[in-house]
Amino acid sequence: MIGGGVNLTENYQNLLAESKPFLNKATSLGLEFANQEGITVLVCPESAYTLHTAPGAGMGGLYPQETFWASLLSSYGIACRYSLEKTHLNETVAVSGQYFRNLSKFELEALFRDNSVIMDGEAAFTLFDLGLGHLASINTAVWHDIGSGYQTYEEVCDGSLLCGVLGARMTAQAGVGDYLEITYNGGTKLQTVVKDYTGKTAGPGVTLIGGRHLIYPYGRFNGRVQGHLNPYRRELLLYTLKDLKGASDLVYIEESPYVAVAVFPYPTGHALVVTNFSNDPIPELHIHIPQYAAKEVKILRRSRQKKVSASYSKSAGTLCIPFGLRSMETLIILLTM
Repeated sequence: MIGGGVNLTENYQNLLAESKPFLNKATSLGLEFANQEGITVLVCPESAYTLHTAPGAGMGGLYPQETFWASLLSSYGIACRYSLEKTHLNETVAVSGQYFRNLSKFELEALFRDNSVIMDGEAAFTLFDLGLGHLASINTAVWHDIGSGYQTYEEVCDGSLLCGVLGARMTAQAGVGDYLEITYNGGTKLQTVVKDYTGKTAGPGVTLIGGRHLIYPYGRFNGRVQGHLNPYRRELLLYTLKDLKGASDLVYIEESPYVAVAVFPYPTGHALVVTNFSNDPIPELHIHIPQYAAKEVKILRRSRQKKVSASYSKSAGTLCIPFGLRSMETLIILLTM
């Protein structure tokens, strides 16, 4: 494409013609990003002005790291949304990087008082560095580089099963970022512990604070996030979020990695926009929607296919779509409440 229109020799016009009816239907629904629902990922367009960088850092030091949660939650199939707002009430908000430096003390205190806050390690360290660690019961916080040898693996310590495995272990030194060792003042529940190569405890892992806030103790990723993209970590985050006040009614895709869901209010109920970002086709789609007891389900998709009916299990809170979703395909599910 160099401004002369579609190159007809590549036959993209056929794909566009097939997609246009679906796109027209999608735009006619009036779905607005401003009304999107899910875990709220906080970002600030002025973060480059407040970032603290290491001496001699290049331009990369001015790039905010506030989108970690949006990327991770979407990869896990958990509904989320972005927000530029600084005031929130009764929400589950996710914070990464040094976002907290954009808020005043009053705004930070209100954020923790009125909401449940999920933090990565860098967000937790920023809170501590600002002298407000007590908002998350943080007493001390020390970074350990990913290659330091201080931390080797993370182990579930609360007796929970992850993917049917008791005491599941996950890497703490390959593609997970640096580890933040935190000591807490109390009121915490450890989901995991981080250990060294001998099996000795190096420090707390994923931690719930007062049943309201959650710390995921990794940060300063520098692109090293592939260690977080595995079934154990997804299952760990899901069952931990279900214990978090205000986050128990999550909408998420079950057992289909890299299939993202966006949730929007709709005049007769809710609209779910589901996209398969993986390279594999999904034979059948299962969506966890416990708070939406749908009376009727309508499905919009690009491909022409005979009409099918979806099934909804109220007891399990699961919607089952009995047909496949191809790689890079999007469908829209309209739920009448």
